[in-house]
Amino acid sequence: MPAFPIRQDPDKIFLVDKAPVYTGMLCEIFRRQSDVRRSIHLSSSVCAVGPNADYLVRDYHFTDMPWGKNSPFLRLTELDARIQAADRRYQAAAREASAILSPTYALTRKYPI
Repeated sequence: MPAFPIRQDPDKIFLVDKAPVYTGMLCEIFRRQSDVRRSIHLSSSVCAVGPNADYLVRDYHFTDMPWGKNSPFLRLTELDARIQAADRRYQAAAREASAILSPTYALTRKYPI
């Protein structure tokens, strides 16, 4: 779930468990759940829940690009997961990311829009 922080000031401390998101109320409500894990990535933080949540958000802050190596998006393709997006822009971005990061994966999947 996208969880981009409202304030993206690198000079301030990013409190991963407290900083609200600007990606909407649904994302904010999801972020507040006790079993949700949030990445530390300042510009493109994401939240995850479930047995692979820690794996998905781990080391994301070390990536040079939001869609790069160690990103949750690449890891989703490694887990053969699906991305469900209500916002077509986010769905398209996720699809493009999977195509760039794992071309074989992208070519073998159908993406209804």
